[in-house]
Amino acid sequence: MLISVMIAIVTVIIIPDSYLAMRKKKLIEKNSRQLPYMIDMMSVCVQTGMTLEAAFRYLGNELKSFDKDLCYQIRKTSDAAEVKGMEAALSDLSRRVPTPQVRSFTLTLTQNIQYGTSVAPVLSDLAEDFRNEQILIMEEKIGKLAAKMSAPLILFIMFPIIILILAPGISRMMSGN
Repeated sequence: MLISVMIAIVTVIIIPDSYLAMRKKKLIEKNSRQLPYMIDMMSVCVQTGMTLEAAFRYLGNELKSFDKDLCYQIRKTSDAAEVKGMEAALSDLSRRVPTPQVRSFTLTLTQNIQYGTSVAPVLSDLAEDFRNEQILIMEEKIGKLAAKMSAPLILFIMFPIIILILAPGISRMMSGN
């Protein structure tokens, strides 16, 4: 009886929470991967003369076909900016998507709002830095791939070859020839 209650608790409470946590992590990673493209689009919007609020509003509508999840975050930030102000909305975005890229993006925009500096060149540089970081992460994963491939290589190729080489000799020894 106690074991069935424990299994029910695990099934009802722990498994859904772990599934949702895993899904949240994947969603945050996906948003971070798409961030450089959104930053480039925002940089173009700002260079054409839009304010940050207008750029967020525009991107909230335009990103639907590109990435629905990132579009949701941008639209939510745009709506919060209309109610609370842009700095509070950026702070909320940084809390909702807790990655170093989003934190850097929000801090850059917050500094622009506070000091009134030009944001378009900074956004372009930031997007390029994020892309370079993604390339480095991908190169690191590719570098680790060789080490991960060695175990299947040994199991599925080397052992059969050794068996094929040794089998005739072992069969001769067993037959007595």
